[in-house]
Amino acid sequence: MEMARFNHYRLMWLWLSMAHVVKKVLDLPDTLHPNTYTSILMYTAFIFAVSAIGLLLGVSVNKIVKSAR
Repeated sequence: MEMARFNHYRLMWLWLSMAHVVKKVLDLPDTLHPNTYTSILMYTAFIFAVSAIGLLLGVSVNKIVKSAR
């Protein structure tokens, strides 16, 4: 159960970025300004970096807590 949840959240950065791409392609209003493909790419890189840092910190804390038991 834990591993399935981990795999789901690991790709969250991709789904958030794809939502902006779909909105851009369908010419729907978006909260991202300016709504260009370049800004979507920069947003994707930022979300990936934040997600990777969060994942690494979570794994580190998990290892520390498990080793303390």
